[in-house]
Amino acid sequence: MIDNLIAQPTGYAYSANMLLQEVLLLFAREQSIADTFRHTELNNILIYMHKNIDKPFRIDELVKKSGLSRTSFFKRFRSITGLSPSSYILKLKLESAKASLDTTNMSVKEIASSLHFYDEFHFSKLFKRSYGLSPSAFRRLKNSGQQHVTL
Repeated sequence: MIDNLIAQPTGYAYSANMLLQEVLLLFAREQSIADTFRHTELNNILIYMHKNIDKPFRIDELVKKSGLSRTSFFKRFRSITGLSPSSYILKLKLESAKASLDTTNMSVKEIASSLHFYDEFHFSKLFKRSYGLSPSAFRRLKNSGQQHVTL
């Protein structure tokens, strides 16, 4: 596709137009499929969770914000994310911690505290269970230049 656009052969405009239409059709099809399975009333909850990762969460507050019954909230949340709200929050916090370990000089204790884990030992145990390495070992591995390892 890129080669066709760069070379600009005869019929370039037509070819580019057709490729653009194919891409737009793919996006439209994807959006249509997503809308079928999406519960838009939880969009604001998910956005809130991502924006406030550094704050403690109470599931009951999220249920209340959604305006749904507790049962509906849990059922719809799982259908969107594939996880329970608690598991989703934990995964979100661990991904944030992984990024912090990779991009900052914050200590493991500081990262655990900033993400409201019970303590650094609890955080380390959860991190190791999810990624197979302790937070310190993960940081050492990343800093040693072995970027090819995907966790």
